[in-house]
Amino acid sequence: MERIIIRDKYVLQRKHVEPPLWKKWQKLAEREGLRKTTFFLNGDRYVGEWHNDVKHGVGTYWYKKNGEVYSGNWVKGRRSGYGTLSIPHPTIENENWKYYVGNWKNDKQHGYGICYFTNGDVFEGQWKYGKMCGWGRMIYHDGSIYEGDWQNGTRNGLGTFNSGNNYIYNGSWKNNLKDGSGELKLKDKGINIDGFWMEGCLRCGLVQDDKDKCLTPYHPLPLLELANIDEVLKNAKQDVILRYGTIFHDAKTVSTDAIMSTLKEEEEEEIEKVEGSLSEILEECMFEIKESLVFYQEDSKDDMTESDEIKSSDHSSNTSSDFSY
Repeated sequence: MERIIIRDKYVLQRKHVEPPLWKKWQKLAEREGLRKTTFFLNGDRYVGEWHNDVKHGVGTYWYKKNGEVYSGNWVKGRRSGYGTLSIPHPTIENENWKYYVGNWKNDKQHGYGICYFTNGDVFEGQWKYGKMCGWGRMIYHDGSIYEGDWQNGTRNGLGTFNSGNNYIYNGSWKNNLKDGSGELKLKDKGINIDGFWMEGCLRCGLVQDDKDKCLTPYHPLPLLELANIDEVLKNAKQDVILRYGTIFHDAKTVSTDAIMSTLKEEEEEEIEKVEGSLSEILEECMFEIKESLVFYQEDSKDDMTESDEIKSSDHSSNTSSDFSY
């Protein structure tokens, strides 16, 4: 077969070159469309649709290493779309356990799906690249239920946890723990707690009785009292020992004589301090009184001399008047 090429008014003739045989064989060996069972060197097998020699479409894949079976959609050799993953049954031989049913993307759970865990827990909700993320409902094997927000496979955000007949918590979560504002209802005791939580512990809040909604016989809030009076008295005695240095005659009684002696010594020291300060004040007062008396005597002497001078001047004036007459 000849190929004619017309270029610049010249006619060139060139023979057609056939491709090598290995390309033909490779093209014939490429899987396309629906195929029966395909076996792989590692022991895996696949039954389903192909495109461009990769798994693409609907098919079922058996994993030899871990015994898992995936049946669903494939896109360019990866599990993408809707599919079901089954794993070997934990207790029954040659039986499969339906582990996950839902959407996939790039070989990971992505989108809405239901997961049946081997311990009996069941999760229904949103997934993101193999982890629970977004809204979801977890039904635990003990009967408790959590419904709310998830992030990276843990309870994060707003959610409600119902333990059954014990309590209900509605509020904020972080890393599977109560964290933030929330309301806790103790159904078996008829108590409501509205407060703030941090790392699963209540930091502050308001506690109220709700006996009308109590499931079990009503138990009111107990009165506040010391849990261990003997321990409190023991600690108080130890504080007295450290403060006053008393000596115990017995392991259970305190020496009151030693305490009274120390109190008397402290009282005498205080009295001595007061007496010393009073004596100093009296001395200062006497000194000031003496100075004021001396000053007063000097002023009185000056006044006497001035009065004598005035009298002498009056006498001289009288005599001069007599002479004038």
